[in-house]
Amino acid sequence: LIAREEAEGDAKKLREESRRLKKEVEEGKDRERRVGKRLEVVMEEYTNFKESHASQSAIYEKEVRKARKEAFKSSSAVVKLQEELKGARSTLRVAQSTLDMEKRKTQQRDQETFDAQYKLVSMQEELEQLQLRLQIVEEEREALKKNLQEEEVARIAAEGRIALPVSPQGDDELLLRSPVRRS
Repeated sequence: LIAREEAEGDAKKLREESRRLKKEVEEGKDRERRVGKRLEVVMEEYTNFKESHASQSAIYEKEVRKARKEAFKSSSAVVKLQEELKGARSTLRVAQSTLDMEKRKTQQRDQETFDAQYKLVSMQEELEQLQLRLQIVEEEREALKKNLQEEEVARIAAEGRIALPVSPQGDDELLLRSPVRRS
């Protein structure tokens, strides 16, 4: 009886142990199944990530090539613009020196014009003085001419070739006198 009880106790222990082990096995299987599902999800995520990463890498490399190409174009454009700027500066220097030269020529011409106008004014004054002098000389010549004619008439009359009218004021003396020269 004791052996039976012991055997039943052992059997009971074994059944409990068996249940416990079955339960552990089932829990292990459940854990394994959950880990498997999680592993599948993680593997799927990893595959998606790998594909996404490969796609992103390709896009990144494409963008890098595009950026390098644009940088090269930009640097080429900068070099071209620098050359154009250098040419424009050179042209500006030439234009500036030409402008300075033209300004000097203009100033010189203005000075020459001023000098010529000044000289013209002095020459006009001199011309006016000469015209006045000419007028005086012509008046003197006319007076001399008249005097000479009067003297010639008086001389001819003195020679007796023509008769002079007698003047009541004594112009005979005036006619015989020599002319006075004005200067």
